[in-house]
Amino acid sequence: MYIERGFQMMDKYFDEIITKIEAQKKYVCQKGLTADEIIQIEDFYDIVFNIDHKNYLLKCIFIGEGFYDWRNDAKSNVKKIKEMLNWPLEGILFDIEHNNYWPTEIEIQPQILEEKKNIFAEYYLNNIPKLIPIFSHRYMCSEPQKIGAPVYSVYQTDIIYYGDNIVDYFVKEFRLNIKTNYNKWERDDTIYWSQFC
Repeated sequence: MYIERGFQMMDKYFDEIITKIEAQKKYVCQKGLTADEIIQIEDFYDIVFNIDHKNYLLKCIFIGEGFYDWRNDAKSNVKKIKEMLNWPLEGILFDIEHNNYWPTEIEIQPQILEEKKNIFAEYYLNNIPKLIPIFSHRYMCSEPQKIGAPVYSVYQTDIIYYGDNIVDYFVKEFRLNIKTNYNKWERDDTIYWSQFC
């Protein structure tokens, strides 16, 4: 279900990360998802968590504003998660309409706005690996399935690295005083979304 080495590396830091985030009195760490729950969630939302994201969710589900409660199947929560799964596409479509954005990988650019949006939406759904929210508008990509994937901050096509990997991300996002060597791993810049950074 997960790569053992990645889980061990995660586990090395995550107890301290969880303790220090909970100490901020804004978030509570609930029991992590089971392997079966991960499969059910991936099937329900038609997503695939990457290895680091999956290992984090197996360890802990943070509850609090900004975090995503993947175990909660209430209609309002499901709606929120689906909206955030669609947020990256909606943001790019906004920039196509209002900021004259057009991806270089699509050679033909129609002149009619609705055609442009339809062509890009089809290309997006068929060719671009999904971004999956981890906190607020911070995302991890579903691909590639290897340890050390970056975390992105996504707002339309204004996309930046917010962590070279998931541990680096939590340390930066929540300003944790933790010394790690996890952030010395080489960041993977080959992911589709990295071209915006």
